[in-house]
Amino acid sequence: MNAIDMMEEEAAVPTSKRWRPLSTMPVRCRWKILATLLVAQCAFAVPRPARALEPAQTAGRVQASGGPRFGTDNVAFGLGARGGYTIDNNVYVGGALDYFLGQSTTYSVAGVNGSVTNRLWILSAEGGYDFGLGERVVVRPYGGLGVGGVTGEVCVQGACSSTGTTGFVFTVGGLLNYFLGERMFIGPDLRLFHANNTSALVIGAHFGAAF
Repeated sequence: MNAIDMMEEEAAVPTSKRWRPLSTMPVRCRWKILATLLVAQCAFAVPRPARALEPAQTAGRVQASGGPRFGTDNVAFGLGARGGYTIDNNVYVGGALDYFLGQSTTYSVAGVNGSVTNRLWILSAEGGYDFGLGERVVVRPYGGLGVGGVTGEVCVQGACSSTGTTGFVFTVGGLLNYFLGERMFIGPDLRLFHANNTSALVIGAHFGAAF
């Protein structure tokens, strides 16, 4: 019997006999089909033994970056810089320095004119872990601990005086580095910092290099 004869013979068989709906099959057959599908799915889901994460693009390299920042709760616009080193096992250690312009408010009370200006700076040590997503993308969740200060200037009728306070600052956030080539990278940064019962969300962008 050639191939044409086999195709004609198969076509002569009614469709209802060639394909049986799953609902009409015995329970034992249904379980066999389900078990076969589960085994096949497991085989494709685990194609090779589990292994440790591959080194990120930043592993074993020093990095330096900087860029604009914007913070909520009157923190406003600012600039920041970050530098650190990623160990070969993808653990990152470094530090960051940020300075925010804060907010300036003018007022007039009973004919007396004045203004209040606040500035904020944060210096923190950071630690995180670099997840390499392909050859160009690195995602880093991180946390930081450091000190921060608020400086203020109060002016009344042209006479100004300065005040300031400092305290501990805790930060937690994450960033993404997209490598444009072997060294240069860009990306966004999002973090939350807390100091003296005050919290603010800071959104930033950075441009940097790895050496």
